[in-house]
Amino acid sequence: MKKDLKIILIVLGVLAGIILLDTIQAKIFDNSPFIKIRKNFKDGYVQYMDKGLLVNHYHCNNNERITTWKFTKFSCSIAENKKEIKEIIDLVARDNLSCDTALEKFYQDEKYTYSYNCIKSNYVIVKYNDGSEDTVKDALQNNKITIQDLDRFNIKYIKEDIENNQEKLNLENYQDNPIFLNYGEDNIIKTKNINLSHNILTERINVLYNDDKELESLVKYIKDTFNVEINNKWEISINYYNNEKSDGLVQFVYTIGEIKTNRSITFAINKDKYDKVYYMCLTEDIDEKDLINRVNLFKNKYVQEKKELKDGETFYEDETNFMYYINVDKLIYTYTYFFKYSNDIINDDWGTVRLIDEFGNAKLIK
Repeated sequence: MKKDLKIILIVLGVLAGIILLDTIQAKIFDNSPFIKIRKNFKDGYVQYMDKGLLVNHYHCNNNERITTWKFTKFSCSIAENKKEIKEIIDLVARDNLSCDTALEKFYQDEKYTYSYNCIKSNYVIVKYNDGSEDTVKDALQNNKITIQDLDRFNIKYIKEDIENNQEKLNLENYQDNPIFLNYGEDNIIKTKNINLSHNILTERINVLYNDDKELESLVKYIKDTFNVEINNKWEISINYYNNEKSDGLVQFVYTIGEIKTNRSITFAINKDKYDKVYYMCLTEDIDEKDLINRVNLFKNKYVQEKKELKDGETFYEDETNFMYYINVDKLIYTYTYFFKYSNDIINDDWGTVRLIDEFGNAKLIK
């Protein structure tokens, strides 16, 4: 018994030491923590934020990189270039174009869904004063326009109430009541020391693999070493930590449609070579049809609550994710709500986290 306790204490001490060293290097050198979850921003001051266990790392659009303690508010030192709407055009209506007759949903808020009367979302365009363009669908999702802007430019759409039988998922403040998803991944990560040549790659975040020639040597190594085929179900992220691009990571993450998994392979970059590879959950069977069905059942049963903003607060962005932890067979729904204060500081404390059971029911995580 004493021997077992000693081993447990040693293991816990090693894990604590890893977390401490990771936090120290991130804080001292303004690096991203190795143990992190990345949040990408579509516009505004921040390009992306890496959430660590104890610190957050911000990468600003002006290439400023700052690491702060958890729950400390931070604003990048760059002025935001706001766009003004020049016009919104329905090309199908204006040019009398044909489009397939079917309702096409292009947006949904807490109370309503908004649809076109035919398949034309690629032809309803927002033009800005700087000469750039978006589809209305993308502009609404990225909070660049509102439904009221469509009304202002006489864009026709169909507005429908969300089904009354859908249960609301409560929005919660996780700064006051944080939730830590710890499903033993620290115990299943495996590491190999390797010596592969590294050539500078194009940085990207969460892009599906598409026979990228830059990654040929890594894809071949994965096939030869793990007997795993990299295809378009794998998302690729390439991130360098310095301007010389001599330190960073290349990560492959397996996905099932919109569901991400913790089946992953990560290569560590050290100057002109990859010197380590980290991997987990490469051989377990996954019932992919069941997972997709559970997500669809969940979506039909629930609607997400949104935050009631106070004076001086404006909506910035929201993000929905589905994550499957293979080693413990748990499917997790996470929703994060981002809003800005009047000084443009972004708050990301509000969200919803639920376990999705085999019948698509949302369960509180304790």
